[in-house]
Amino acid sequence: MFHQSIIPPCWDHIGIDKSKTGDQIYNGALDNASGTAGILEIARQFAKLKHSGKSLNRSLTFIAATGEEQGLLGSRYYADNPLYPIDKTVAVFNLDSTNIYGRTKDYTIIGKGKSQLENYLDSAAATQNRVTKSEKYPESGGFFRSDHFSFAKYGVPAVFAGGGNEPIDEATETYKTSMQNIRRGCYHNVCDEYREDWNLDGALEDLAVYGQAAADLGNSKKWPGYFEGTEFHSLRPAN
Repeated sequence: MFHQSIIPPCWDHIGIDKSKTGDQIYNGALDNASGTAGILEIARQFAKLKHSGKSLNRSLTFIAATGEEQGLLGSRYYADNPLYPIDKTVAVFNLDSTNIYGRTKDYTIIGKGKSQLENYLDSAAATQNRVTKSEKYPESGGFFRSDHFSFAKYGVPAVFAGGGNEPIDEATETYKTSMQNIRRGCYHNVCDEYREDWNLDGALEDLAVYGQAAADLGNSKKWPGYFEGTEFHSLRPAN
């Protein structure tokens, strides 16, 4: 059996709220439909490579899990009942939401400093003259709140990354501030809806980072592990 990497977005949101008047639907356009759309595009690019005779040495499994907002239900079920053995799973690349605010100088890795898998993101981001950095508020525990965590608990190196906090230029920074003001209060709310004026230039660069990192690992024989001192080091230690 080929060693494999898993790329799991979550595809649903939190349903409807009948207590509200007017719009009752939680569309989850940014969080998390944009992430699912991004993963579909990465899958399409790898399918094109395969059809052109450029398959990876390792396999890729794309999974759209459900129930993330209710406690990682779908990803937890898959990790407990995997299609392929967990001990044959090299890595997990999780994409929850995409960057709708334009290009950035940096690239955010949630919970940065946990595993050797991050090295592949470092290299891929560097091809865009970007540097990887930790999230702005690591104390919020973001690493433990999305689907990759279900796999990390089994020792599979997992990353949760994308976007950045340093807009590429002043115009992009102005746009970001404006769009954040427009979207204020829309996290987990009915106003999280798609807008034609989203700036997806940064999202495209972020997807390229994930795609390149997955391809580099997919053509490698290496097994990334968790760094000493991290929560999951004993399950699959860095070598």
